[in-house]
Amino acid sequence: MTISGGKWTTYREMAEEVSTKTIQNTPELKERFGSKPCLTKHYKVVGADNYDPSLFARLAQCYQLPEKLASHLAHNYGDRAPLIIQLFKSDPSLLKPLGLPKHASDATYTDFDHPFTFAELHYSLQYEYARHPVDFLARRCRLAFLDSKKALQCVDDVVDVMAKEFGWSSKVKEQKKHETVVFIQRMGVVPNADSYGTFY
Repeated sequence: MTISGGKWTTYREMAEEVSTKTIQNTPELKERFGSKPCLTKHYKVVGADNYDPSLFARLAQCYQLPEKLASHLAHNYGDRAPLIIQLFKSDPSLLKPLGLPKHASDATYTDFDHPFTFAELHYSLQYEYARHPVDFLARRCRLAFLDSKKALQCVDDVVDVMAKEFGWSSKVKEQKKHETVVFIQRMGVVPNADSYGTFY
């Protein structure tokens, strides 16, 4: 059985349909589970336990955060946001946005369209099993999809943090950086040529 296509907003519904069809069409599974449909819609995903639309306001008030940062954390991490906030409460440097130009040390979170912080990277290493820079930039924070040019600016920061965390040699570090840059460039940063012509 193969599932393809889809998008972020429908992946769970698609997974539910595949699970149900797989059980119906696999004798061993049908014998074990009967005709019960997949129950995923009855379970909350991580971060959803205490989520409501006003969570960002509560985060802003409780932790004295700028509204933009509180909104970002609430919508991306739900009730897990305080774990990230504790990271930059314990180390204020983790509040800095990834990809900050070296000459712009006075820039803040609010200066960026898609601001992802060093704290979020550390959170993803600790709680979301990010093990490759692409795991974070494409599969955790999705910056590679949202803004590939900005994601490219973040590669060095992400590789540096992960190399330190996992003890990568300089050779492994360069390899991971190269793999990440190539991956992100395929998101439209460099022209793609095919039989129909070149496009961005």
